[in-house]
Amino acid sequence: MANSYTEVTNQGWFSRLGGAIKGIFIGLILFLVAFPLLFWNEGRSVNRIKTLNEGKGEVVSLASPSVEASHEGKLVHLTGKADTKEQLTDAAFGVTVNAIRLARDVEMYQWQENSKTEEKKKVGGGVEKKTTYTYEKVWSSSVIDSGSFKEASDHQNHGSMPYQSETWQAKNVTVGGFTLSEGLVGMINQTSAHTVSALPQNMAQNAASADQAARTGMTAGAPAEASQTYGQSGSAYGGSTYGGSSNQGYGSAAGSYGSATYDASSANQGQSSAPQTNTHQGRMQLHDGGYYIGASPASPQIGDVRVRFKTVLPCDVSIVAKQTGNMLTPYPAKTGGTILLLQTGIHTAEMMFQAAEKANKMLTWILRLVGFLLMMIGLASILKPISVVADVIPFVGNVIGTGIGLVSALLALGFSTLTIAIAWIVYRPLLGILLLVVAIGAFIAVRSMGSKKAPAPPA
Repeated sequence: MANSYTEVTNQGWFSRLGGAIKGIFIGLILFLVAFPLLFWNEGRSVNRIKTLNEGKGEVVSLASPSVEASHEGKLVHLTGKADTKEQLTDAAFGVTVNAIRLARDVEMYQWQENSKTEEKKKVGGGVEKKTTYTYEKVWSSSVIDSGSFKEASDHQNHGSMPYQSETWQAKNVTVGGFTLSEGLVGMINQTSAHTVSALPQNMAQNAASADQAARTGMTAGAPAEASQTYGQSGSAYGGSTYGGSSNQGYGSAAGSYGSATYDASSANQGQSSAPQTNTHQGRMQLHDGGYYIGASPASPQIGDVRVRFKTVLPCDVSIVAKQTGNMLTPYPAKTGGTILLLQTGIHTAEMMFQAAEKANKMLTWILRLVGFLLMMIGLASILKPISVVADVIPFVGNVIGTGIGLVSALLALGFSTLTIAIAWIVYRPLLGILLLVVAIGAFIAVRSMGSKKAPAPPA
């Protein structure tokens, strides 16, 4: 089985030029979209800063997480243990735990296609593209469609997964006398692995039946008429590779996975509240704190499945929010923004506001970078036809292409800086005007330096 495939294609100069001309419209859209994005981002950032500053002046730190009428409607800061009495259950696998959140993570061993393209320009403006496709086996939480692979016949994946990833969250979580909103509960992200120590009860019973069936020469895991279900409806799990008499992977013959081949049944879509008979047959075993469906975790095969669990257990949290009765809700600031902060662990109000300010600054710079890149890519796309025309002579095209990239970056830097400066004039007049004056002064200084005449040589 070849795990790589190389494809060579040629594209003519006229075809490239037509594609570059079409790209002008896409580039123009990207270029224009960047302006409102950058302008909006500066306004968002300033509004968030004002909102947090207002919150720092209004927040009241509670000595204990208890409800007091005098704090009604105020912005309060409290710390305590986020707790719940609820038992969260994954009925398909019989996992029950007292937790704020329980998550089932399901992954399947599958083929993944990667591609790498090398281009070689030819005299006359054409280009030769050499694309190498490579295939590797990976664990993936979603189905990888092998039908679109260049070499699909030797790298087939299943069309569906026997179980789906799913999350359960407690509805009643409290901190002292306060009940947390769903939004606050969702912000608690202190996860830990949940280790299972035994097979689900229904599957363990299937395993015992399978062992007895194997000893008596019967088909394991189900009556004769049921054992053929997988072969008849193999398409539900990606085809007939594992069905019928092929006896590969999850074949139905006893012993195909050793002495304990049985129906690893559960909710086929993960949403079902109780185990059901699954067409997926294979050996389920304990591995790495979770369940493994396949012959050997040490030597996984395509179609093997592993199921692991994560939990968010009761833990200490710090919260800044509005007290509304015994609920904690977003605090509406006068600036129009809202404040709803939660961090795991014990933190002062000052520390929480500092973290919020840092997060706002990081988001601001990320969006500034996004706006700059949109401008640069847009400008490069608009100017692309020039380099394609020059590619009639590859060396000349390379030089011009490099120049276009540099010019696009410099223009994007100038336009994005100008947009940010204008936004600052609107949202932060003093800083905006100062920035504009500095920019103009620097421009004048550069021009004056360039316009100075060189001193005349001595006579």
